Amino acid sequence: MGRVKAFLVGVSDYSSIGAHDLPFCKTDIINVNKALREGFHLDDMDIFQMGITNNGQVATFDFIHALELFLGNLQEDDIFVFFFLRPWDFW
Repeated sequence: MGRVKAFLVGVSDYSSIGAHDLPFCKTDIINVNKALREGFHLDDMDIFQMGITNNGQVATFDFIHALELFLGNLQEDDIFVFFFLRPWDFW
C-alpha cells in the first residue's frame, strides 16, 4: 500500500476579483495540516500547502505548477487528498 499525500490550498485574499476575503483561511489550512499529521500520522513531507504565505494569495500559474509537480510525484498506489478552501463556501 502506498502513502497518503495531501495537497492543501487556502485562498483568503480575493480583493483582485472584488469578492470578500476569508480571514481565517490560513488557520483552517494549519488545522487541517495538524489533523492530518496527528490523526492520520502523515509526515510533513507528505503534505503540501499553499496560501499560508503571500498574504493568502495563490496565483493561478503557481497553483497549477505546484499541483502538476505534486501529482507527478505520486505513486500508483498512493492516496491523494485534495483540500481547497474558498470563500464562497461560506456565503
